[in-house]
Amino acid sequence: MERVMATPGVKSVLLPRNKVQESHIRASWPKWFEGDKVIVPKEAVDGLNLLWHSDLVVSGGGTMNREAAALGILQHLPRQKRRGGSSLAQRRQDGARRNQRRRPKLNPAPTPRL
Repeated sequence: MERVMATPGVKSVLLPRNKVQESHIRASWPKWFEGDKVIVPKEAVDGLNLLWHSDLVVSGGGTMNREAAALGILQHLPRQKRRGGSSLAQRRQDGARRNQRRRPKLNPAPTPRL
């Protein structure tokens, strides 16, 4: 966001999940909202249309990033850490291990005697 604020001619559309998150962002970074550089839509917007008119998508969720990639728009997923310091890659590894443990053990069918 600092780069957006420092770059002439660049605007950012910010889509907070709810009013509480919007209030928190506005209180934490008031300089973002001093001019017209950061736009927070007052109502729901058509996400696909918004992506189509974007040059870059920075999203914490995979869905918007996948949609942007499908449209050929540069996208970035910030690296997130889980509480306790576990990275997303570590969670995927842990999930894969969990899935291996949950697989049912198959007993081979008895071989018929001739």
